[in-house]
Amino acid sequence: ETENYYECLEESIKCHHNDISNYIKNNLYDQIQTDDQNEFYDDFNCIIYDSLNFFFFPSEIESMICQPQNNRFKLSQLCFSLTTITIPSSITSIGDYAFYGCSSLTQIIIPSSVNSIGEYSFCGCLKLIKITIPSNVTSIRNSTFYECSSLAEILISSSVTSIGNNAFYGCSSLTKITIPSSVTSIGNFAFSECSSLTQISFENISSITSIGLFVFSECSSLTQIPIQFSNRDNEI
Repeated sequence: ETENYYECLEESIKCHHNDISNYIKNNLYDQIQTDDQNEFYDDFNCIIYDSLNFFFFPSEIESMICQPQNNRFKLSQLCFSLTTITIPSSITSIGDYAFYGCSSLTQIIIPSSVNSIGEYSFCGCLKLIKITIPSNVTSIRNSTFYECSSLAEILISSSVTSIGNNAFYGCSSLTKITIPSSVTSIGNFAFSECSSLTQISFENISSITSIGLFVFSECSSLTQIPIQFSNRDNEI
């Protein structure tokens, strides 16, 4: 009998959107025997991947963003055809891997209420074009925008004090970036393989007290690196 639920679920996902999908989630689950729940959830994941017209906004959206590791479903599974998302102002943190692999996402609006953005949180968002770091965020963590290959514009707020390892690694559409004077440290490979990067500006280069290895490696369009960095022993 569980197979009938799968067939019904798949057809509903293909034909409908939020209201019907939420109805399925809230009602069909109660009809599945406990012994079959794990298998049902696994199959539900697969069906979501196969149904390109599916949009899913569960009631647990806040915890999926703040604590994605605690949820069975991942935003990359549920929002893979979503192009724009506005994070609600009730959100104060974006967890590690929150939007990892959301490959169709072109725009995300982060409210000023957000004060923390986790590692790998936007990694693999291949179509993300522009993003603004909110004024309460103090750190761009490791691999936050790793291989966001369409990211052409990033606005870093003056509250940011550190840029982590691989933070913008492989952002091959990024042409210019301004590092605010608040930043004191830049991690390994932070801008590595940003092949379109032609200009990097420092509001106050003397504020940089720590810079990692290979920060600008394979930035083939970057013709000039500040002299303070050129004299360092580190390969940049």
